[in-house]
Amino acid sequence: MDDEIAINFDTRDMERQLQGLPHRIARRCIEDAMQAGGDVLLAAMKALAPERTDTPTPRSNSLPAGFLRADLTTQVQVKPGFAPIVKVGPTKYTSYVAWWIENGWTPTGHGKSRKGRKQVGAPIPGKHFMAASFDESIARAADAML
Repeated sequence: MDDEIAINFDTRDMERQLQGLPHRIARRCIEDAMQAGGDVLLAAMKALAPERTDTPTPRSNSLPAGFLRADLTTQVQVKPGFAPIVKVGPTKYTSYVAWWIENGWTPTGHGKSRKGRKQVGAPIPGKHFMAASFDESIARAADAML
């Protein structure tokens, strides 16, 4: 399940100005604007990302302290015929952990099937740091893009 948020801006004035520029320069202007907005969102997300504070368990496959925050990135995609996109969030290395932290989870025992698993602890609520960073910084990101 992809959690995706789309924002639409009225950019008709900017498009008219970009029409007069050569294609490569116009594309670069769009990339720079998208990156500026993405950087604002990324800064807010890094500020709100939770930090692991417990002692690491020996032989554990848990993420080390600070790894989630360090792995947050932006990626700008500008393709002909498609709307420009800026992706802000974790890469494939930490996305599964970020999803659990964002949405919460229920600890279960190890059964052979989903029916055989037993809930072994109280449900852990999500921290919603990605949604909060979006809500907090979207106006600044829009100003940076325009």
